[in-house]
Amino acid sequence: WVFVPIVIVAALITLLGAPIGNVFSGGAVKHAPLRAALADQAFRRLLLVLAFAGVASAIPATLVLFYINDVLQLPEWQGLFLAIYFVCGGIAMPAWIALARRRGKVFAWAVSSVLAIASFVWAFMLGRGDGVAFAVICGLSGAALGAELAIPPALLADRLAAGRRAGGDMGGTAAYFGVWNFVSKFNLALAAGIALPLVGFAGYRVGAGDTASPDGLVALALVYAVLPALIKFVSLGLLLYWKNYFEEVSA
Repeated sequence: WVFVPIVIVAALITLLGAPIGNVFSGGAVKHAPLRAALADQAFRRLLLVLAFAGVASAIPATLVLFYINDVLQLPEWQGLFLAIYFVCGGIAMPAWIALARRRGKVFAWAVSSVLAIASFVWAFMLGRGDGVAFAVICGLSGAALGAELAIPPALLADRLAAGRRAGGDMGGTAAYFGVWNFVSKFNLALAAGIALPLVGFAGYRVGAGDTASPDGLVALALVYAVLPALIKFVSLGLLLYWKNYFEEVSA
């Protein structure tokens, strides 16, 4: 409840104190900023890839503590696993940026997606006590996270820069970033809305431990690992399908 008034006060300060941004005026602004952003085909394609990739990453984030507690049965390792994940993400980010500069942003994002898919599939094969193997998975999937934190926003920036160079109506940079951040946050809610009901309907019960239903644990592992791999595969397919398009924008 402390969070609610803080958000209200912060929002008021932002709305009343933030300067009005300069809308790019290379041409006449014919649409409201939000409509202009959503009318941008390149932006819509990038958003679609981001949405699938984001949901694929958010589902494991929603279920990881349940997976550690009941599939691996290693609750005392939770902090270590999470630390490995985020530290590896930070360490790997410069490497992804270097790869993107050398081979292109789309190539780097695609490689990170393949790494994430392989990590998810491997996680499905683990069972009770497989802590070392899962620590390696956390490192690999964390490294893939580093690419997703750096490359998609860079592609968005390239899109905005390309629109300005072409003298197009970008409809206000703030609208683009607003929609982008909305989709990023919505992915988290959508992942929870998909993952939690699925494992519940399949018979999984939180904290069951040794008394957990085998079918429930299999369902948890499937939703935690296999479902994200499938969704990530879709995002990878879209990324490669529009590869030339994105590369032209980021050139």
